[in-house]
Amino acid sequence: RETDVLSRSQEAPPACGIPDEELYITTVTIDGNGKPVIHYQDPNQPSDVTGYNVYRAASPAGPWVKLGSNVVDMDAGTPNRQYVDQTGNVGGPWYYEVAAWNALCGAEGPR
Repeated sequence: RETDVLSRSQEAPPACGIPDEELYITTVTIDGNGKPVIHYQDPNQPSDVTGYNVYRAASPAGPWVKLGSNVVDMDAGTPNRQYVDQTGNVGGPWYYEVAAWNALCGAEGPR
């Protein structure tokens, strides 16, 4: 029977940090199974990033295919961050782009 409902909370939800820095792919190596390993650096604030979106193309102009969304560092014990392309085969050229992702607000940084 209440006609008015009041909220006593005066606090706004925390702002969602959007990653705004471009990532740097430093090297691409081959793992023991012959799969490409992308090594990259992220200058974004850690609080603005929940994971990474990884893209691959056979040409520098694309089309780009998303390989993984909100992926995490696959080898936290080594410097930089790594992603193993489990679907990539050695033999032809592959081009990669990696973008920081914040799943809390659905925001992707530049790639």
